Amino acid sequence: MIVAVAPRTEPEKRADEYWMDRSAHAFETHETWLIEKVIPWAEKTKRASNERDKRFIGGFSNGADLAWALANRHPDTFGGALIHSPAGAKVSWVGERAGTQRWVITGGTEELPGSIKRGGQLPRDLAHALANQAAPARVCIGRWGHEFRYWRQLSPGSITWLLKLGKPDDAQSVFERGQCENKEQKRA
Repeated sequence: MIVAVAPRTEPEKRADEYWMDRSAHAFETHETWLIEKVIPWAEKTKRASNERDKRFIGGFSNGADLAWALANRHPDTFGGALIHSPAGAKVSWVGERAGTQRWVITGGTEELPGSIKRGGQLPRDLAHALANQAAPARVCIGRWGHEFRYWRQLSPGSITWLLKLGKPDDAQSVFERGQCENKEQKRA
C-alpha cells in the first residue's frame, strides 16, 4: 500500500516543511501531522500495517529530504526509506539507529545546479554515512537528471530490495542495471 500526501502548491513553503534546517516550526508541524495523524489514519481506515519492518517512507527531491529526516528521527516507526535525488538533506541528520533500517539512495550526476546541491555527490555522502552505520543500502548513482521519469525507472528493483519482496534483479528495470549496487552490511 502506498499512502501519498499532496504537497503545498508553493515550492518555497514546501521546503520549509521538508527541511529541518530551514524552518523548525514548519518542519515540526508537518512532522507531527504525518506521524500523529496520517499514519494512524492509514492504519485505522486503510488497514496499513503498524509493524515497523513493513512501514517505509520515501520521496524524491524535497520529499527525499523529508523522508531522510523522518526515517532518521523515527527509527521505531520506519523500517527504512526510499531517497530519490535529495536536494538539501544533511549527512548530520543520520540517526544513531540508521544501521537498523534499510535504505535506497539515488542521485543523478546530471541534476542541474541551483536548488539541487552537488548532483550525485549528496547521495554519495548520504550513502557513506549509512555505510559508517553498517546500514543495508541500495545505492543508485548515474548519468540522469532531476526528473520523475528517472525516479520511476529506478524504483522497481529498488522497492523490491527495500521491502524484501524478492530478488531485485528479477524486478529491476533495464535502467537500474549497472546503476544500482546493493550493500547488505551487517552490524558487528
